[in-house]
Amino acid sequence: MPPPVPNLKTYDLSELILNFGLDDIQGFGPNDALQITTRQIFDHEYGLHGAIIPKLSKYYDADASLTIMRESDNAQSLSIVAALDQLSGLGNFPFIATYLDGPSVFTSIQSRITKKPDPSFNRKNSYLTWIFKLYRLIDFG
Repeated sequence: MPPPVPNLKTYDLSELILNFGLDDIQGFGPNDALQITTRQIFDHEYGLHGAIIPKLSKYYDADASLTIMRESDNAQSLSIVAALDQLSGLGNFPFIATYLDGPSVFTSIQSRITKKPDPSFNRKNSYLTWIFKLYRLIDFG
């Protein structure tokens, strides 16, 4: 009897709903991407006589990188938010990423853009990558 075939699926970014503050970031293209890099929840210390003592982290932050086309309307709205944050420091907003085709929901009450894309001027369509810091990330999925 052959082994069972794993249930594989391809993510379709049209199923991704991304909210950053009052911005609904939508209209993802086939090469756009969102990647969330989390931190370790538990660390450890070595106690007396080599005992391992687990330590729960107090910080549940993560970095998110959002790659979108330069010509996207989302790029313009993110640029405005980043510029206003740079001038006033008032760019701390909720971040919610929901994937409709699965149970994945990532939410952060406080987040901000920590790195804007490097400027690039050329004739070809290109991609921009925005880096967000997600403080107190909660992962339902």
